Amino acid sequence: MQQNLYAFINSRARARRMKVDDLARACGFSRSTMYRYMNGVLEIPPDLALRLGEALQLDEEEKQEFKRLIHLV
Repeated sequence: MQQNLYAFINSRARARRMKVDDLARACGFSRSTMYRYMNGVLEIPPDLALRLGEALQLDEEEKQEFKRLIHLV
């Protein structure tokens, strides 16, 4: 099943029992900014993608999917 960036981040956060606002705080920005990244309103820079990946504890396969989804936005 192919998903969008919003669904990907949301599902990974839920799998880690983490709220989206907790994820945003862990990366150093607000919940509204997090939603802008998730919805493609703001482009996710490479350094932020790394921080999000670390905060979500993504494995290698998930990291590749995350990168793919970022490039589609």
